[in-house]
Amino acid sequence: MQYYCKPYDLDKDCLKENLEELLKMIEHISIVRVLGGEPFLYPWLGEILELLIASPKVKVVGIPTNGTVIPKEDVLRVLQNPKVRLDISDYGVRDISGFISVMKKRGIRHSVTVTKIW
Repeated sequence: MQYYCKPYDLDKDCLKENLEELLKMIEHISIVRVLGGEPFLYPWLGEILELLIASPKVKVVGIPTNGTVIPKEDVLRVLQNPKVRLDISDYGVRDISGFISVMKKRGIRHSVTVTKIW
């Protein structure tokens, strides 16, 4: 997003309609990856995740994050669903221990990948 001249968020209702249409046309999806920029900055993330989690056609909801934005309380509750998996990238340039601590405390499934920046 930092490279866009005029960054914007996708319209929540349009996004939900598109996801509902997609779910009507398929038998199942093994994993839906919710991408950003940083997904936890999207103001309606909780609603989008709830839609995906509610569908029996979606097996896993994957969310890649850099671990710098601790989600709001409503999103943290949704992240506790067993379908959700966080993929945290640790580039070693910021302290993400607080983020990881919150995920552990809340029982949110996550993995951390340490990536060295040369």
